[in-house]
Amino acid sequence: MKPIYLDKVLGIDIREESVALAYLGKQFKGIDVLGYDHFHIKPLDPADERTEKAFLDGINKFLMQYNAYTPTVVISLPRNLVSFQTFPLPAPDLNVIDSMVEFELERHFFSKAEDLYFSYHAIAEYENNFQVTLCSLRKEIVNYYLELMEKLSIKPTALDVSTFSHLNLVWQSEKNAGSLFCVVDIDSQRMEICLAKNGMMIATRSIPINDSNIKKGFFMEEIPPQHLNALGKKFSKTVLSEIMTTLASCTKIDSDEEVDQIFVTGGGPFLQSLMHEIQEEAQVSTRCLEFFSNGNGANSAQFNPAFYSTAFGLACREIRSPVAELNLLPPEIRPKKKKVNYKITVGLVIVVFVALLAALGSEYYSKVRALATLNKQLKEVQTQAAPFEQIDIEFDDLNQYAEIITRLEKRLPSKLPILQELSRIIPEGTYLSDINVDEDVLQIKGYSKAASGLIQILENSPLLKDTSFKGSIVKSNRGEKFTIQSTLEGIPPS
Repeated sequence: MKPIYLDKVLGIDIREESVALAYLGKQFKGIDVLGYDHFHIKPLDPADERTEKAFLDGINKFLMQYNAYTPTVVISLPRNLVSFQTFPLPAPDLNVIDSMVEFELERHFFSKAEDLYFSYHAIAEYENNFQVTLCSLRKEIVNYYLELMEKLSIKPTALDVSTFSHLNLVWQSEKNAGSLFCVVDIDSQRMEICLAKNGMMIATRSIPINDSNIKKGFFMEEIPPQHLNALGKKFSKTVLSEIMTTLASCTKIDSDEEVDQIFVTGGGPFLQSLMHEIQEEAQVSTRCLEFFSNGNGANSAQFNPAFYSTAFGLACREIRSPVAELNLLPPEIRPKKKKVNYKITVGLVIVVFVALLAALGSEYYSKVRALATLNKQLKEVQTQAAPFEQIDIEFDDLNQYAEIITRLEKRLPSKLPILQELSRIIPEGTYLSDINVDEDVLQIKGYSKAASGLIQILENSPLLKDTSFKGSIVKSNRGEKFTIQSTLEGIPPS
């Protein structure tokens, strides 16, 4: 019987000199590997059509071979193109971080905010304080890769970062992922050292590889074992040195804290040798970053986690629930979809189906029909009574509003005319988040679609004069954020 998949996801890991693809199918229980491949490329250059064609042909060949035409596609770009910054951010809750992060961009990156696409992962460290990892990509870089994807009729649903693709695999699979661990990602040109604990990334460094033998041997299919082990042993010392440098520079680690595990991804033909040498030298549990599935493909002899872990991690984010869900796509093309809990959905379908069979086969079928008739009559009566119920509800609401106004008139007799005036003149598309009256000075804060027009509207009021902005107008996701100050006129001080 042909398997039924609730969803199919394609992960595309684009590196400087390689592309890895993983095609996964989500079943009711578990995940199937439907296809995977990787191929060597030259660094992409908009001026080099031959290189672009080789890149597009390699992906197109995979799409046709595995019929991997799915609307759910997650991609990542070369790590050296992504900028990272990790910093603490005081905030009352997660909901307000969106508007605050935009102001942090130009503080932490050399580019202007309008030149970047960005995304972030935030986790509460303690009350009203969050640890934020902010990632950014230059817009022209993202747009270039999206144009290449468009030539393949691919519309990515997410542009993730390989760093968090690896971290999500650890967080989803490891029981002790809360302790300090290190992920080492190695490709033919660079290695990344990433430290994480307690569900958050605390440090990351991307370091170019200078060993020409490692670069040359990375895509070689056959290397003599003796030569392979010698290169792996030599390169492991470089990797360990970079891990120690990253640990020493991280301020989020206590002096007596030790790395609990090291996960290695990538590494090409040197993966096994590297893991062995790192574990022997560091005396820390070291293993490759693996992907777990039902696996009609993952268990085959051809599968090599040295090339595919990142691509699997990218595809998994749309099947499992990722701890960190970054998306560097332009906001206007990010899909607005709700994730479905397939187990609950299928369970509800089964329950409804069983209940329907029971009802159809019941000896009380005639009574059910009679009950349905009574229900229909009851609905007709309810329909006729609804207007009267609505009148009662509206009457109760009016009573509550009248009581509120009466209390305001008693407690704040001089403030009520101001509130009434503001509610009368504030235009649609503007809402106030704060109103403050001090003696004869009124200060209001809020968001508006067109904040610049508010000055004249308030100045036209007989109760207000000398109206002006306090500070500058700031654009945010909610609209234009403003602070306006006016002098009260014709209202006695309270």
